[in-house]
Amino acid sequence: MSTKLTPSDFTASLTDNLELNSRAYGSLNNYAVTSCDEVDQRIVTVAVESSGGKAAGTYTTLFQYKDLNDLGTGITAEFQYFRITNLDTVNSLRLQIIDDKSSIIQHKLPPGAFYQLFDDELSPICEEAPAEGYPAFNKIMGVRAAGIGAAIEVEYVTVFKPVAE
Repeated sequence: MSTKLTPSDFTASLTDNLELNSRAYGSLNNYAVTSCDEVDQRIVTVAVESSGGKAAGTYTTLFQYKDLNDLGTGITAEFQYFRITNLDTVNSLRLQIIDDKSSIIQHKLPPGAFYQLFDDELSPICEEAPAEGYPAFNKIMGVRAAGIGAAIEVEYVTVFKPVAE
């Protein structure tokens, strides 16, 4: 007997707080998406990088965005949210986000840090504009990661919402 999934609302919250000389700084921010019907949340051990930070090398593919829903893959048009957290207490994480033009954007996440994406589009920018000008936003096609100095554990969660027909 199959189970019918009832779509639910998703909220991501971020709170930052700092007090200096008895003055409080910070805020609470919420990001909400209605009628989400799919989530993928996992804790994964990622390999130690072998590339010295170059695009090629040993990276663990965490998730791919395509036109179909399959193991480790979600439908690009339905993507709403992605978060990755470096669960290691000592080593940093090198995060790579790959777009549909094979461009790669890298982020270094210190121990305990997290990174969030709220849209399926990105636009890599270099110091000098290419002859044809800066590119339009490209679709995110994949997320991969490697531990800097050691294999490490990461947690990721990705949320999807059906496309309105």
